[in-house]
Amino acid sequence: METLIACAGLIALGAITPGPNNLAVLRIAVAKGMAAALPATAGIVLGGLTMLALGQMGLAALIETHPWLRHAIAVCGGTYLAWLGLVLVWRSFQPGRAMDPDASVPDGALALFAFQFTNPKAWALVLTVSAAAPEAGADTATMLLFALFLAIPSICLIAWAAFGRLIAPLLSNALARARFDRAMGALLAASVLVLVNKS
Repeated sequence: METLIACAGLIALGAITPGPNNLAVLRIAVAKGMAAALPATAGIVLGGLTMLALGQMGLAALIETHPWLRHAIAVCGGTYLAWLGLVLVWRSFQPGRAMDPDASVPDGALALFAFQFTNPKAWALVLTVSAAAPEAGADTATMLLFALFLAIPSICLIAWAAFGRLIAPLLSNALARARFDRAMGALLAASVLVLVNKS
Protein backbone atom coordinates (compact mmCIF):
# COMPACT_ATOMS: atom_id res chain seq x y z
CA MET A 1 0.00 0.00 0.00
CA GLU A 2 2.86 2.40 0.81
CA THR A 3 4.26 1.84 -2.70
CA LEU A 4 0.90 2.74 -4.26
CA ILE A 5 0.67 5.91 -2.15
CA ALA A 6 4.16 6.88 -3.31
CA CYS A 7 3.16 6.13 -6.93
CA ALA A 8 0.01 8.25 -6.53
CA GLY A 9 2.11 11.17 -5.30
CA LEU A 10 4.51 10.79 -8.21
CA ILE A 11 1.66 10.58 -10.74
CA ALA A 12 0.01 13.68 -9.25
CA LEU A 13 3.25 15.65 -9.32
CA GLY A 14 3.95 14.61 -12.91
CA ALA A 15 0.39 15.32 -14.06
CA ILE A 16 -0.18 18.73 -12.46
CA THR A 17 3.19 20.38 -13.20
CA PRO A 18 3.63 22.16 -16.55
CA GLY A 19 4.67 19.94 -19.42
CA PRO A 20 3.77 19.12 -23.02
CA ASN A 21 0.41 17.49 -22.16
CA ASN A 22 -0.78 20.33 -19.94
CA LEU A 23 0.31 22.98 -22.42
CA ALA A 24 -1.47 21.18 -25.28
CA VAL A 25 -4.73 20.89 -23.30
CA LEU A 26 -4.47 24.49 -22.08
CA ARG A 27 -4.00 25.76 -25.64
CA ILE A 28 -6.88 23.65 -26.99
CA ALA A 29 -9.21 24.90 -24.23
CA VAL A 30 -8.24 28.51 -24.95
CA ALA A 31 -8.79 28.12 -28.70
CA LYS A 32 -11.77 25.76 -28.86
CA GLY A 33 -13.29 25.36 -25.41
CA MET A 34 -13.77 22.61 -22.84
CA ALA A 35 -15.67 20.36 -25.25
CA ALA A 36 -12.61 20.13 -27.52
CA ALA A 37 -10.26 19.66 -24.56
CA LEU A 38 -12.11 16.57 -23.28
CA PRO A 39 -11.29 14.26 -26.24
CA ALA A 40 -7.72 15.55 -26.08
CA THR A 41 -7.62 14.66 -22.38
CA ALA A 42 -8.97 11.18 -23.15
CA GLY A 43 -6.29 10.66 -25.79
CA ILE A 44 -3.54 11.70 -23.39
CA VAL A 45 -4.83 9.48 -20.58
CA LEU A 46 -5.31 6.45 -22.85
CA GLY A 47 -1.82 6.97 -24.26
CA GLY A 48 -0.42 7.05 -20.73
CA LEU A 49 -2.31 3.88 -19.77
CA THR A 50 -0.96 2.13 -22.88
CA MET A 51 2.57 3.21 -22.00
CA LEU A 52 2.06 1.97 -18.43
CA ALA A 53 0.85 -1.40 -19.75
CA LEU A 54 3.97 -1.64 -21.94
CA GLY A 55 6.11 -0.76 -18.94
CA GLN A 56 4.43 -3.43 -16.81
CA MET A 57 4.91 -6.01 -19.59
CA GLY A 58 8.68 -5.57 -19.54
CA LEU A 59 9.55 -2.41 -21.45
CA ALA A 60 10.61 -0.65 -18.24
CA ALA A 61 12.98 -3.52 -17.37
CA LEU A 62 14.39 -3.52 -20.91
CA ILE A 63 15.09 0.23 -20.77
CA GLU A 64 16.59 -0.15 -17.29
CA THR A 65 18.95 -2.79 -18.68
CA HIS A 66 19.89 -0.60 -21.67
CA PRO A 67 20.13 3.03 -20.44
CA TRP A 68 20.90 4.30 -23.95
CA LEU A 69 17.28 3.46 -24.87
CA ARG A 70 15.97 5.94 -22.29
CA HIS A 71 18.31 8.60 -23.65
CA ALA A 72 17.31 7.82 -27.25
CA ILE A 73 13.60 8.10 -26.39
CA ALA A 74 14.22 11.41 -24.61
CA VAL A 75 16.29 12.87 -27.46
CA CYS A 76 13.96 11.74 -30.29
CA GLY A 77 10.78 12.74 -28.47
CA GLY A 78 12.37 15.95 -27.23
CA THR A 79 13.44 16.93 -30.73
CA TYR A 80 9.88 16.53 -31.99
CA LEU A 81 8.38 18.48 -29.08
CA ALA A 82 10.97 21.26 -29.38
CA TRP A 83 10.11 21.50 -33.08
CA LEU A 84 6.41 21.85 -32.19
CA GLY A 85 7.24 24.64 -29.74
CA LEU A 86 9.40 26.49 -32.24
CA VAL A 87 6.76 26.18 -34.98
CA LEU A 88 4.19 27.61 -32.56
CA VAL A 89 6.45 30.59 -31.87
CA TRP A 90 7.26 31.09 -35.57
CA ARG A 91 3.61 30.99 -36.65
CA SER A 92 2.65 33.47 -33.95
CA PHE A 93 4.60 36.12 -35.89
CA GLN A 94 2.60 35.49 -39.08
CA PRO A 95 -0.52 37.67 -39.50
CA GLY A 96 -3.68 35.65 -38.95
CA ARG A 97 -1.87 32.45 -37.91
CA ALA A 98 -1.81 33.29 -34.20
CA MET A 99 -5.56 32.75 -34.04
CA ASP A 100 -5.35 29.41 -35.87
CA PRO A 101 -6.02 26.72 -33.23
CA ASP A 102 -4.57 24.02 -35.49
CA ALA A 103 -1.27 25.82 -36.07
CA SER A 104 1.08 23.14 -34.78
CA VAL A 105 0.10 21.33 -31.59
CA PRO A 106 -1.99 18.19 -32.18
CA ASP A 107 -5.48 18.45 -30.71
CA GLY A 108 -7.55 15.35 -31.47
CA ALA A 109 -7.87 12.29 -29.24
CA LEU A 110 -5.93 10.05 -31.63
CA ALA A 111 -3.23 12.66 -32.26
CA LEU A 112 -2.71 13.23 -28.54
CA PHE A 113 -2.71 9.48 -27.89
CA ALA A 114 0.22 9.19 -30.33
CA PHE A 115 1.74 12.39 -28.90
CA GLN A 116 2.35 10.54 -25.61
CA PHE A 117 4.93 8.30 -27.23
CA THR A 118 7.04 11.36 -28.12
CA ASN A 119 6.72 12.99 -24.70
CA PRO A 120 9.88 12.56 -22.56
CA LYS A 121 7.99 13.63 -19.41
CA ALA A 122 5.35 10.93 -19.96
CA TRP A 123 8.06 8.29 -20.52
CA ALA A 124 9.98 9.37 -17.42
CA LEU A 125 6.82 9.14 -15.32
CA VAL A 126 5.73 5.77 -16.73
CA LEU A 127 9.17 4.19 -16.42
CA THR A 128 9.63 5.46 -12.86
CA VAL A 129 6.19 4.26 -11.76
CA SER A 130 6.69 0.90 -13.52
CA ALA A 131 10.00 0.38 -11.73
CA ALA A 132 8.45 1.20 -8.34
CA ALA A 133 5.15 -0.62 -8.94
CA PRO A 134 4.20 -3.93 -7.37
CA GLU A 135 5.17 -7.12 -9.18
CA ALA A 136 2.97 -8.20 -12.08
CA GLY A 137 1.44 -11.02 -9.99
CA ALA A 138 -0.15 -8.61 -7.53
CA ASP A 139 -3.42 -8.25 -9.45
CA THR A 140 -5.24 -5.94 -7.01
CA ALA A 141 -2.26 -3.61 -6.67
CA THR A 142 -1.81 -3.52 -10.46
CA MET A 143 -5.50 -2.66 -10.96
CA LEU A 144 -5.20 0.12 -8.36
CA LEU A 145 -2.11 1.46 -10.12
CA PHE A 146 -3.99 1.62 -13.44
CA ALA A 147 -6.95 3.28 -11.69
CA LEU A 148 -4.58 5.92 -10.27
CA PHE A 149 -3.06 6.44 -13.72
CA LEU A 150 -6.57 6.95 -15.10
CA ALA A 151 -8.02 9.21 -12.40
CA ILE A 152 -5.16 11.51 -11.40
CA PRO A 153 -4.05 12.67 -14.87
CA SER A 154 -7.71 13.09 -15.92
CA ILE A 155 -8.41 15.42 -12.98
CA CYS A 156 -5.20 17.40 -13.53
CA LEU A 157 -5.75 17.81 -17.29
CA ILE A 158 -9.37 18.92 -16.76
CA ALA A 159 -8.09 21.50 -14.27
CA TRP A 160 -5.64 22.80 -16.90
CA ALA A 161 -8.45 22.94 -19.47
CA ALA A 162 -10.66 24.86 -17.03
CA PHE A 163 -7.81 27.32 -16.49
CA GLY A 164 -7.57 27.69 -20.27
CA ARG A 165 -11.26 28.58 -20.52
CA LEU A 166 -10.86 31.02 -17.64
CA ILE A 167 -8.10 32.97 -19.41
CA ALA A 168 -9.60 32.68 -22.93
CA PRO A 169 -11.41 36.07 -22.77
CA LEU A 170 -8.06 37.74 -22.06
CA LEU A 171 -6.73 36.32 -25.34
CA SER A 172 -9.51 37.41 -27.66
CA ASN A 173 -7.43 39.86 -29.70
CA ALA A 174 -4.71 38.82 -32.14
CA LEU A 175 -1.80 40.46 -30.31
CA ALA A 176 -2.64 38.87 -26.95
CA ARG A 177 -3.13 35.49 -28.65
CA ALA A 178 0.18 35.80 -30.51
CA ARG A 179 1.96 36.57 -27.23
CA PHE A 180 0.24 33.60 -25.58
CA ASP A 181 1.31 31.27 -28.40
CA ARG A 182 4.88 32.56 -28.19
CA ALA A 183 4.91 31.90 -24.44
CA MET A 184 3.40 28.40 -24.89
CA GLY A 185 5.88 27.54 -27.65
CA ALA A 186 8.83 28.82 -25.61
CA LEU A 187 7.64 26.90 -22.51
CA LEU A 188 7.23 23.72 -24.54
CA ALA A 189 10.74 24.00 -25.98
CA ALA A 190 12.23 24.93 -22.57
CA SER A 191 10.49 22.04 -20.78
CA VAL A 192 11.93 19.65 -23.36
CA LEU A 193 15.47 20.92 -22.72
CA VAL A 194 15.03 20.28 -18.99
CA LEU A 195 13.58 16.80 -19.55
CA VAL A 196 16.27 15.73 -22.03
CA ASN A 197 19.06 16.99 -19.75
CA LYS A 198 17.64 14.87 -16.90
CA SER A 199 17.52 11.69 -19.00
